[in-house]
Amino acid sequence: MRCVSRKSITVFPATPTPEEKRTFFLSAVDHTVRPRHIPVVLFYAALENGEEVLPLQELQNSMSKLVTEFYPLAGRLRRKQNGKLELVCNDKGAELVEAVIEGDLSDFGNFQPNKRYTDLLDPLTSQKQIGKSVFDLPVFYAQRDLERNRSSSLW
Repeated sequence: MRCVSRKSITVFPATPTPEEKRTFFLSAVDHTVRPRHIPVVLFYAALENGEEVLPLQELQNSMSKLVTEFYPLAGRLRRKQNGKLELVCNDKGAELVEAVIEGDLSDFGNFQPNKRYTDLLDPLTSQKQIGKSVFDLPVFYAQRDLERNRSSSLW
């Protein structure tokens, strides 16, 4: 199993965030816990008629609506002069990564964690993100992987 192609799309909110909601102050807990990526993987078997399970345009439109309603997801972290972090709701967007995988759902076997699959599918390991500051990265990522048999996984 290998990644044949990968492309990244920035998904912006359908409408701008109101000015009065542009800054989201983080709690004391947010300041004591190291920022981290929490991966969630959803697998979708191929449809019997051969159609894509998660059409890219439909997923992109849904994400645009999501980051409109949950506007902090389209923002970026920023460190204030006093050293505290805040989330700037600046509509810079979320990242949607589309990967085409040479393989299919059955290649995952029993779905036990495996570094080979994590490196293949995890959007934060893409070359585009390596070396970037956490302040430059989107808060929300999604990656759609399209497998050989038209099944999909969504990270």
